[in-house]
Amino acid sequence: MADLVLVEGEEGFNIDFLVQNSDGIVDISAFDSKVLTIKTTDYVTTSLTKTLTFATDGTDGKARWAVTSGNVPTGGTMYFGQINLTDTGTQIRKTFTIDIEVERKLD
Repeated sequence: MADLVLVEGEEGFNIDFLVQNSDGIVDISAFDSKVLTIKTTDYVTTSLTKTLTFATDGTDGKARWAVTSGNVPTGGTMYFGQINLTDTGTQIRKTFTIDIEVERKLD
């Protein structure tokens, strides 16, 4: 089962990712780089790389993807998503992964 299910061609909405680890919600406010990368499940082809923003101020662990035209990959398959958080001042980096399913659009 996928962590996120999208429909091919969707656009014009936000997806808020809640960043958590085994200790609970992660305060991501110190991270100045927040990037979502979506790859095919063979981890070879990058379908999308998108800069994320804070949904609020980051203390709540929420990073936001503003889904715009062309952001949702081809439907009918699974993808691997990776959120990379980096604090360039301290070079601390955290990575979180998700499974993404993209369904075909029924017209």
